[in-house]
Amino acid sequence: MDYYGLSVREDSAVGALSISVARAASSNVLVFPLIREFVLDYAWLVPPFLLATLAIGALAIRSGLKRVREVSEMASAIGPGTTSVRLPSENLPREINPLVAAVNRAFDRLEHGFAVQRQFTANAAHELRTPLFIITGLLATKIVRRRRCCAANCSTIANLKTALKNRC
Repeated sequence: MDYYGLSVREDSAVGALSISVARAASSNVLVFPLIREFVLDYAWLVPPFLLATLAIGALAIRSGLKRVREVSEMASAIGPGTTSVRLPSENLPREINPLVAAVNRAFDRLEHGFAVQRQFTANAAHELRTPLFIITGLLATKIVRRRRCCAANCSTIANLKTALKNRC
């Protein structure tokens, strides 16, 4: 290996001193052995540390989003029969809280709409029941009158039949 440098020799009270400063002719001569030493001694540690970091990150994210998954399952269970259920906003990431609040407000509006619809249906049923009872009563009265009339006509016909038999 070739070196370029400077050497100085000085006399002192303790004796002769020699100071030398040198540099390799090519800077790659020093860099490549350092890189080779790093790769052989330490680079094999990078993949296991990378995998460990990814695994820990995935577990941390999964456990951090566990509560979000639970709230999502609660939301999917809400239907027309369970309009009073609201999504809890406790222990959720603060980025999710505005979304949960908006969904709860939408559930409030839906519940109000269902209540109005149920009230209208109950009122309409009540309003229709009264005229139907009146019509049913009138029909029943007419049927009774017709039966009486038929019975009277039948008895009149029977009397006429008897009278005709007696005359012949």
